[in-house]
Amino acid sequence: MSSHGELTWWGAGTVPPPASIVWCNFPTHLAPGVPGPKSRPGLVFKVRYADDPPGERFLVQVAYGTTKLKTASRPDDFIIANSVMLDILRLPSATRFDLDTIAWLPWAKEYFAPREESDPFCTPVVSTLPADMQRLLGWTMQIREEDGLNAAYHTPPPAAAGLEKD
Repeated sequence: MSSHGELTWWGAGTVPPPASIVWCNFPTHLAPGVPGPKSRPGLVFKVRYADDPPGERFLVQVAYGTTKLKTASRPDDFIIANSVMLDILRLPSATRFDLDTIAWLPWAKEYFAPREESDPFCTPVVSTLPADMQRLLGWTMQIREEDGLNAAYHTPPPAAAGLEKD
């Protein structure tokens, strides 16, 4: 999963629930097993234990977030652009979650960092979508499912054997 050495895992009490927005160093397509160079929003879909039997490490399935909205060419993505919703969700600018770019990532500090790194009590979890936004996301995912566009969403988590231990 990661080719850069051992990971520093976040504690179990920090694991984000589905529909959370997190601050993420999403890997690039050039280096899929390495944390990306830039911190950006990510949208959590699923959470799983990283180990079998379950332990204190978790995997998070997250969608790539970007400020490049591409509304005309990417109509099947999930976009948050309303200024009030941006404030509620603590997003700095309009964000498109690329629903074709979803990956299972270790819930580790190399991949997920707090937006306010100076705050020792802060976690990478920025906010959680309100119920009405979760319904919109659900409808978006259902339309994508009907159109056969959810291959990335259906990717299984990696095997526990491929993850480094602390």
